[in-house]
Amino acid sequence: MNLAEMIKYYRLKAGLTQEDLGRYLSYSAGAISNYEKGIRTPDVPTMQKIAEALDIPLNLLIEANIAQATGFGESGLSKEEYASSLRQMEKEVVDAFRAFDDSDKKAVQNYVRKLRRKNPGPDAGRNR
Repeated sequence: MNLAEMIKYYRLKAGLTQEDLGRYLSYSAGAISNYEKGIRTPDVPTMQKIAEALDIPLNLLIEANIAQATGFGESGLSKEEYASSLRQMEKEVVDAFRAFDDSDKKAVQNYVRKLRRKNPGPDAGRNR
């Protein structure tokens, strides 16, 4: 399921109209429609608001967006090609982070910590 389909699926599952979701995000129903049709892609802060409104984990939306952007899983990318695309994505994330003001950087840091507590990785016992 791509990002657009996922937003629509979970919106309907939550029993919300495009107007309802738009009101929660302070966006128009047309903006929600554009997300659901894949005409526009929400940025990460908007994805976070969508995830909150639909009561789903943000990583579902982000992973769908990454898979869609990289074509992984649908275009038959090799592991090497996928790894290369991840390195590029990581660079883009770091570059974007560096451009944030201190308040936004702190919000991202807090969110990452929240995700790591929720989904501890293999280094969960290490000091951070």
